[in-house]
Formats: sequence, C-alpha cells, structure tokens
Amino acid sequence: MVSVLIADDEEDIIALVKKLIEYPDVTIVGEARDGTDAYAQILEKKPDLVITDISMPGMSGMEVIEQVR
Repeated sequence: MVSVLIADDEEDIIALVKKLIEYPDVTIVGEARDGTDAYAQILEKKPDLVITDISMPGMSGMEVIEQVR
C-alpha cells in the first residue's frame, strides 16, 4: 500500500490528481491547500509520496521539501 499526500492551493488540481492516481494499492492520506498545512500533515501522517505544487501560500512546495528533507 502506498500512502499519498496531495498539496495544491487549487481544489480542481487536487481533484484531478486524485482521479489520475486511482489504483487499488494507493491511499490518499491527506490534502493540503497551502505549504504550511502540507508540512504539518507530512510530519503527522508520514506519507510514502507527496505530490506538491511549487507555488503555494505559506510555504512553497520547494520549501516544504527542504524542511522535510
């Protein structure tokens, strides 16, 4: 089972990504609308994969990646 967190400030993009990754062994464990929330959810849920937008409010996707790393 692969756990996935999706981070994007546009709800339509999150919905699209969810449709694109619908597989039996994939579970979406969280959705974040800004980088700060994405970072908090990553620390809490520890997903296997994070799909993030680069330009978001709070922290950019790149800042989130740097902080998690």
